[in-house]
Amino acid sequence: MLKLINLGKSFAGRTVVRNLTLEIIEGELLCLLGPSGCGKTTTLRMIAGLEAPDTGEIYIEGRRAAANGRNILHPSQRNIGVVFQDLALWPHLTVEGNLRFILDSPKISGAEKEVRIARALELANLIEHRKAYPGTLSGGEQQRTAIARAIVAQPKLLLFDEPLASLDPHLKSDLRQQIKRLHKTLKTTIIYITHDQGEAFELATRIAVMKDGSVEQVGSSEQIYYQPSSVFVARFVGDANILEGKIIQNAACSNSPSQFLAQTPIGMFPLKGPQLAQIEEAVFVIRPEDVCIDPNSEIEAEVEESIFLGGQTVCRARIGEINLRFYSKSSLQGKVRLRVQNVICVGGRVEK
Repeated sequence: MLKLINLGKSFAGRTVVRNLTLEIIEGELLCLLGPSGCGKTTTLRMIAGLEAPDTGEIYIEGRRAAANGRNILHPSQRNIGVVFQDLALWPHLTVEGNLRFILDSPKISGAEKEVRIARALELANLIEHRKAYPGTLSGGEQQRTAIARAIVAQPKLLLFDEPLASLDPHLKSDLRQQIKRLHKTLKTTIIYITHDQGEAFELATRIAVMKDGSVEQVGSSEQIYYQPSSVFVARFVGDANILEGKIIQNAACSNSPSQFLAQTPIGMFPLKGPQLAQIEEAVFVIRPEDVCIDPNSEIEAEVEESIFLGGQTVCRARIGEINLRFYSKSSLQGKVRLRVQNVICVGGRVEK
C-alpha cells in the first residue's frame, strides 16, 4: 500500500527525519509512536504531500509519489484523508458544508455527493448536527466532524495526527472506540500518530516506535512490549527496570530452553530466547509486573515508596544500590522478599 524508503528531512540545518524506511500493509492500522520531536508529524506530512522529502522515495499503491527531493504526486492525487491535530475545520461552514467542500468536483454527481455525505455523517454519529457550525460543537463533536470530513471522499489511506491529544480521558476513550469501529467498517488503511502508548496499544494492528527521526522497532503491541529491541523502546513503552550484567551458560540446564542465565546485581535469573549467547556486557529489562512478593525468595528489599494509583500500587524498593519498581495490591513499607519471574535481554550495553 505505502512504502517509505530512506526518507530524510531537515529544517534550518536540523535533521528531523533520517533514513526512515517503513512499509505499510493495505488495510492495517499502524501507529507511529514516539516522543515529541521524533519526526512523527513530519513523516505524516511527507506522506500527505504537504512536505517534500529531502532524500528518499515514497510509493503509494505502487505509484512514485516523491523522489529526488521533490513531490511527484500532488496531495490531491494521493487519495489520502487527513485528520490534523488542530482539526483545521472551516468555521464559516456547517458540518455538512465542511464535508461538501471536500467533494467539490465535477467528477462526482450531485446524487453521489449526497450519498457520501449522509454515509460519513452516519458513521461519525453527526446526522443531528449536520447544520451546526464548528464553533457551536463540543470538542468531541468537532473531532468527529474532522473524521467525517477525512472519510467523505472515500480515501484509500487515512492519516491521523494526534487528533485526541487535547481531549479529556473519557472522551478520548469514546473516540478511540469510534476510530476502531470506523477501521473495521471501512477497512481503510490508517496511519495514526501518537505519543501515548495506551492509545497505540488499543488501536494498532502494528506499531512503529520512532526515535530521533528513525524507526527503532516495528511489531505488534505484544512484540514491542515483551521483546523490545532496545533500552529506549523498553523505557518508552511501559515501565521498565534496567539492569546491567552478563549472560552466562547454565551448566545445569545445557539442553533446556533456560540454558542461559542473566547475571545481575540482584541475582541470577533464567533467560529464554532464540538467539541467546554468552555476553560479557548485557542489558536486561525487568517489567514491574514480573516482580512479586515471595516470602521464600532470597532477594531481600527495602520498600522506600508506595504510590496508590487506584487499581494498583506502584512500589519502589531498594536492593543494595539498585532501585526496583514493582506493583502491589496494597501499600507496602519496610523489608520484603521479592521474586523476579521474567527477565528480558535487550542488548549489549546501556544507551545513554
